[in-house]
Amino acid sequence: MLELTGLTAAHGSSQVLFGVDLSLPRGSVLALMGRNGMGKTTTIRRIMGLMKHRNGRITLDGEDMTQWPPARVAHAGIGLVPEGRRIFPNLTVRENLIAMAMLPRPGNTTAPWTLDRVLELFPRLAERLSNMGTQLSGGEQQMLALGRALMTNPRLLILDEATEGLAPLARQEIWACLARLKAEGLSILVVDKHVDVLAELADHHAIMEKGCIAWRGTGQDVLDPAVKSRWLGV
Repeated sequence: MLELTGLTAAHGSSQVLFGVDLSLPRGSVLALMGRNGMGKTTTIRRIMGLMKHRNGRITLDGEDMTQWPPARVAHAGIGLVPEGRRIFPNLTVRENLIAMAMLPRPGNTTAPWTLDRVLELFPRLAERLSNMGTQLSGGEQQMLALGRALMTNPRLLILDEATEGLAPLARQEIWACLARLKAEGLSILVVDKHVDVLAELADHHAIMEKGCIAWRGTGQDVLDPAVKSRWLGV
């Protein structure tokens, strides 16, 4: 579904990505891992069209999207849950969700996402529909960011630091949500540091090191203490 081939990127004159190759088959979950500063967020920003093109190629269902602007990427069906959540603080929960609503695209394999369906997935948001974004806990804000991405009716969902800074109970709710989305056939690219959970959730695993894909393997492979020590520092 999503293919990255020889992808490079830079911040000014400083190159950050060095020939990244990644593949995400339709209906599967890909976990992208690595220590801080290794290029994971830059890779996501490059996919979303938020950085200038240098070299390499990005395709979505075989269509070259390498130089698409962010709006076209979003309208093509890639929903992003960014690091830090970035919900609209001066809008209510309802307004945050409705603002991003898009009609399902031809070929979508999952049931359409509506306001009611998002609230069924996250009952706590239903209790806070009139609350402003700043009046939510960290876990509720992450649920809102995820619900907002689902309201775009994506064919591919990308989460950058899916559970960073969340309390254990809130993390569990996010992981349960992603497991449900996977079961429904949604394609997911997820960045997170909780290796044990990712090992069970994801179908494919890749680790970044200094702007390159340094390791690929299965969920069982990534739990190998030698792999975790060498590439993840845990």
